[in-house]
Amino acid sequence: MKKMKFLAIALAAVALPLGFASCGGSEDDEEDLWKGELENPKYESDAVLFNVTDDDSDIASIELTASGDYIVIPCEYDAPAPIMPSMAPALRKTTHKSIFRKSSTSRAGWEYGVFGEYKKLKEGVYELLGYGTLTIVNDSRINLALDNGGDLNLDVTKATEIQANALNNRLCRTWQITGGQYKVYDLKGNLIHTEKMTDREIKEECVEYVVMSKANTYITIDWDGEIDGYGVWNWEDKDLQVFNYHYTDEDFTGSVKVTFDGDRCKFYGRHYDDWGEDDDEAIVEEIISCKAK
Repeated sequence: MKKMKFLAIALAAVALPLGFASCGGSEDDEEDLWKGELENPKYESDAVLFNVTDDDSDIASIELTASGDYIVIPCEYDAPAPIMPSMAPALRKTTHKSIFRKSSTSRAGWEYGVFGEYKKLKEGVYELLGYGTLTIVNDSRINLALDNGGDLNLDVTKATEIQANALNNRLCRTWQITGGQYKVYDLKGNLIHTEKMTDREIKEECVEYVVMSKANTYITIDWDGEIDGYGVWNWEDKDLQVFNYHYTDEDFTGSVKVTFDGDRCKFYGRHYDDWGEDDDEAIVEEIISCKAK
């Protein structure tokens, strides 16, 4: 039997909600969408995204996440408006990108993007470790006292956040990838193969963290702590827990289903690929296991 081609390209994830319900024969088909409970992240009430409006600023946005991470995005990668559900494509062939997979392009464009942890010093004042101190003057003005001696007073707009509810609070945090599995179905929905990703494959093919935020943004972080990708997301189907995502620097839109179990979650994505000695068309499902930071 031929080694699966998708181990080389890995983790493409594009499907409408129908795609997640179309394959049978898997024990995960009956897995609960929601198990256990998970406390809100430590900095849930401090999470905020500021879009910088100064024309001469090199910074497009600064975000504090609920899990205690900060994200500084350079101007050339400013996020577009949130995607609409109609933009999500149907299940299709030859897709080489997903929210979990490392970027196939150079990260040079992220040279000035910064990701790290922050500490709250007092109300409205945050130490961005390795970068500087952020002071929120008001919803339209912030100050950045940089560690390199720079001092920036920036005009900003505060991004609108999605509703704080059980589902959004559960998803919007920092998730660390801990494992992966492939399942292959024929076009009739029969499970014909399963295979787990090794630890080496996880590190070679996947990012380490996926950060989801209530500002409808997400960011992926590689194992060296560098930003790998950045984009926007929104719910396609809340009942099925399926969301769409779109990278800002690539013309790509995908969909992922998520299930929760305590402080763990699994992300499910599907795509078409060739399988077997005769390269028969099959549906490949990737299941990515994560732990809340």
